Amino acid sequence: MEKIGKYLRLIREEKGLSLRKLGEMIDVSHNRLGKFERGEEKPSIEMIEKIESVLGILIDNCKEIENEINSLLDEFLEAQFHNQKVLDEFEERINSKRKTYENHLAFEKIILLEYMICVLKKDFASAEKKDAKLKIDLSDAYARQAYLQYKGVYYFLKDDFEKAISYLLEANNLLHDDKRLAMIALHLSMVYKHVNRLTLSIGNLKYAKTIFVKYSSYNRAINSDIELAGAYATINLTNEAVEIYRSILKAMKYLDAGENNKRVAVRNLSWVLLRAGRYAESLENLEPEMAVTPHNPLAVLYYLWCQYRLGNYQMAEKIIAVDKKIMENSIHNQKFKLISSLVYARDAIPNKQLLGIAIRVFEELQYSTDTSTLLFYVDIIINMLKVRNNDKDMLIKYMDIKLAIMSNESLFVK
Repeated sequence: MEKIGKYLRLIREEKGLSLRKLGEMIDVSHNRLGKFERGEEKPSIEMIEKIESVLGILIDNCKEIENEINSLLDEFLEAQFHNQKVLDEFEERINSKRKTYENHLAFEKIILLEYMICVLKKDFASAEKKDAKLKIDLSDAYARQAYLQYKGVYYFLKDDFEKAISYLLEANNLLHDDKRLAMIALHLSMVYKHVNRLTLSIGNLKYAKTIFVKYSSYNRAINSDIELAGAYATINLTNEAVEIYRSILKAMKYLDAGENNKRVAVRNLSWVLLRAGRYAESLENLEPEMAVTPHNPLAVLYYLWCQYRLGNYQMAEKIIAVDKKIMENSIHNQKFKLISSLVYARDAIPNKQLLGIAIRVFEELQYSTDTSTLLFYVDIIINMLKVRNNDKDMLIKYMDIKLAIMSNESLFVK
């Protein structure tokens, strides 16, 4: 009853009619019309027909549009649960019926949908404009939970992690729907990983994965496992991480996980093995990947490092000669230069120039939130300084930096 009244008021105001004017048109007092709009009195069928005739609407159509908008929101959230790439599709669907939707009370949910799409596309300027128009009704817990969740995602993507956690936890406490809570847990796990609260990240990932498997969202389950393995590797639970990655690669043989995702999983497994000093295993895992994508910068860097640590210098030099184009890659060129220089130096004591390259690589990475990568390159610097044995103060400095990285403090190179 209250919704019908809201529809009447919205359309009356849209047509520029006062209560008094509409009352005159249908021969009903404006006071009584006000009661209809506030839901204090139920209009008769005859009265509804009169109002529909004067306003040129059908009340049932308003209900149908509301159901359509609610279904659209449900479909979008379901698509996100199953990791479907549908952002452009939903934008097209909204735009094709915008004129129908924008005169409806539920249009705010369309704005909410557009806000979520903008956040996921990292179109922050547009997201902020949509956010300014949103005033989600506190009584609509379903829509409010979605808003709070994606507000958390927005702050996560903007690197404001404390705000992200606050919004996601608030969303988590609103409704207890398995699928929605799984997505919130997945987003929380990402934020906790970035602030090095790995125990919380792991707990959320385990919960999310259980729900993804329960409702057959296998791509999300695999992605959760990839993140889980990475978290285990960071806290030196290497065997657990390796076991998960190998399970992922087996599962990917039977699922349409995409070739790129498979290659990422292969490289991640090689990285974990490499970090654990299991160089021969890392190489064995990498070889099929190198055959398919021989010039992938990360695969090449991992392959080179393993050959270098195993003392296979001639094999490493062949790879360096073939993959010199990596020096044109602005992200990986200094890393390639560093590892190539170590290969050519063999077992010689690192000179000042080589140490400088290592420090430069680390400085480029120092604001990264990838703890594993930071530790890898700071360890290279520490090992060089130990071998050089001529700068105790600098060695202490980088050992302090390593401790800071491990404890998530901000004692990086200035």
